[in-house]
This record gives sequence, C-alpha cells and structure tokens, in this order.
Amino acid sequence: MLTEKVKEPIKVFAVFYEGRIRPVSFEWRNRKFSEFTIVSTWDGHEGNSRVIFFSIRSDEEFYEVCFRVRRMTWYLNRIISV
Repeated sequence: MLTEKVKEPIKVFAVFYEGRIRPVSFEWRNRKFSEFTIVSTWDGHEGNSRVIFFSIRSDEEFYEVCFRVRRMTWYLNRIISV
C-alpha cells in the first residue's frame, strides 16, 4: 500500500440535498474522476471551521477529498494505492 500526500485544490461537481453534500465528479491535474464510490464520510475541524471529508474509491485507488465549509473550497488531501 502506497500513500501519497497531495493537499491540492480540486474542481468538484457536487450535489447538495437535505443538508448534505455529495461529490459527483472531481478534476485534478487535468484528470476527471466521475466513476467512483464514496466509501465513507466524516466531519472534522480546522480551527473553528468545519471540514467534511470523503473517502472515495476509484479502481484500485482511494482518494481523500475534503470540503472546507467556510471557504467553500475542495481539496485532494491524499491518494492511497492498493
């Protein structure tokens, strides 16, 4: 298993419904990811700001994506290759 720390901003197409958010696709380094499974979701904080984390599986890799609520920005934190 190989973990790569990325911590880069990404473009995300997301759906907001009933107070929840769900990424539908994302783009990172000119690569588009749209066929994936959200494995888990959890909340965290950076100081006083809420951050929503998503563990996403696409093929043989997992992507940790986060949404910073106050700034309304998305980041790819890390990639885990199985």
